[in-house]
Amino acid sequence: MTTDNKFEINDVVQVQSTVSDLEHVGLIGYVTSVSETTVNVAFYYAQEKGENAYVIDADFLLSEVYFVGRPNPELLPN
Repeated sequence: MTTDNKFEINDVVQVQSTVSDLEHVGLIGYVTSVSETTVNVAFYYAQEKGENAYVIDADFLLSEVYFVGRPNPELLPN
């Protein structure tokens, strides 16, 4: 997280709020966009073994997500 408590694109976060939809609580995802009050998080999930993962995204208040870390920059797409 940056020094002004904002999330950055590709930060890894976890949804930790009882206000959020229960289906998202506890999930780990990647930040895709940030505004003054909300953060958009992409969640990747595998529906079928051997197939590409699906992506769903959702908006959360900044207070609803917890910073987990940053992925290895060498593994991020260009």
